[in-house]
Amino acid sequence: MKEDHIFRLTGKGADQDPKGVFSINKLTGEVAVSRALDREAIAFYHLQVSTTDMTGRLVEGPVDLDVFVIDQNDNRPIFRETRYSGEVLEGSPTGTTVMTMTAFDADDPNTDNAVLRYIILRQSPEKPSPNMFYIDPERGDIVTVISPSLLDRETLPTTQYELEIVAKDMAGSEVGLTGTATATITITDRNDHAPEFTHSLFQASVDEGSKGIVVNLTVDDRDDPATGAWRAIYSIINGDPYHNFAIHTNPDNNEGMLSVVKPLDYESNVFHTLLIKVENEDPLVPDVMYGPSSTATVYVTVEDVNEGPVFSPILWWSLSGRTFL
Repeated sequence: MKEDHIFRLTGKGADQDPKGVFSINKLTGEVAVSRALDREAIAFYHLQVSTTDMTGRLVEGPVDLDVFVIDQNDNRPIFRETRYSGEVLEGSPTGTTVMTMTAFDADDPNTDNAVLRYIILRQSPEKPSPNMFYIDPERGDIVTVISPSLLDRETLPTTQYELEIVAKDMAGSEVGLTGTATATITITDRNDHAPEFTHSLFQASVDEGSKGIVVNLTVDDRDDPATGAWRAIYSIINGDPYHNFAIHTNPDNNEGMLSVVKPLDYESNVFHTLLIKVENEDPLVPDVMYGPSSTATVYVTVEDVNEGPVFSPILWWSLSGRTFL
């Protein structure tokens, strides 16, 4: 190039925003980077090189100069949330998908810099097994690996497990960068326990002629309280032909409140023997049935109340002119 000609560099990154990223030696035409490049901010620059004389008159060009920023692994994998929640039904088959964990990496998706692999770093608590769950290293799907019989909400030490999940770029290699998140998995209840009366026999007494609650029947149910698998429904299945009694569930404690709704008469029947059945709002799972403990007998004794004498009506009649009382 003639000594009276100079090189000029134009375009975004040179004389346009972001200005000054690239510079050119006016005499040699050597293009240099003036400051650090960030591929995640701008991955491509389109510049033009031309030559002019000392007066600024164009001599040659412009010639296109495209600069592609090569990616460096300078971004860690990031989960959208730091904590995730999932649920799995107790007794679920091995391999049941619980949830999916997904992280993102801002590096070039066409390089290993953004290829992620997932692992479970630790599980808490570790009982009954430290490896109750597995995460697919490529997809991030968390599945159960514990036996369905051990995935029993009523016998597990807790109903919530925490997993520390690690996402690693560089396809999981030793030099990869990592990001972490926590997965909380709740073991949910199914109706695998029938309600059972705490006693096979209950006794109560009631004054004749009165109404109201005479006895509260109690049951045990190992399922999750305040769910349809725990809430009880009571019914009188024998011993109440005239519908003198009714039974309802106390929503606060699940007890059966047996009431007299039609007053009883001591002189008609002193003892009433009722057979009560309890069920759940939700149906039981197929392999569980209601047993003998799901029924109970209630003896109700009617107490006599002094009702006072009852006089027969006075009769008057006349015979042959005589009056009789």
